Amino acid sequence: MPSNVRVAIRMRPLLANELSSGHHRNQLDVDPSQGNVSISTDNDNGTVARKTYKFDKVIDDSFS
Repeated sequence: MPSNVRVAIRMRPLLANELSSGHHRNQLDVDPSQGNVSISTDNDNGTVARKTYKFDKVIDDSFS
């Protein structure tokens, strides 16, 4: 059954206080052309798990 619900996500740039606290976005991969956001996490056994989410619209932090 088709749905009228559309989901968009906007990845905001890190704030100055987040950057000065050492936060970074190396575990997050945003692909606006495909509508994907992927999150990587380190597992206890040394491997990396990657989960990808699909949205109707993705706006990355370069959008102003």
